Amino acid sequence: MTFHSRSLTGAGPWVDLIEDLIDDPGHLAARASWYSLVLIVTTFTGAAVLAGVRSLLWRWRNNRLTEGARLIEIALPPNVEESSAAAWWSHLAGLASPWWKRALYGQPHLAWEFVADVKGLRVQI
Repeated sequence: MTFHSRSLTGAGPWVDLIEDLIDDPGHLAARASWYSLVLIVTTFTGAAVLAGVRSLLWRWRNNRLTEGARLIEIALPPNVEESSAAAWWSHLAGLASPWWKRALYGQPHLAWEFVADVKGLRVQI
């Protein structure tokens, strides 16, 4: 049985790389150190760029959302029906933007607090 050796030179960069490593395995350590350095530099550069873009996007969203901020004060009625809580929460859920809009522009923050004094109980939104 006769084996014919066929050279794959010129078949592509990966084939050339594999042939070089088969001929001289010592190149593996040199190539590994070079590629690991390139990988480390690329990873840290990509992470820094991603952090910078994320920070700029956060600042832009925050500035855009704080321009028209308002404080609304709601006086509570003396008697509240049981279905009022469900209606309240369904209206709050209706204020949420679609997922793509929240991802691109951010979601306005909604906070509320209960205020009680001599005038009665109020909700500030």
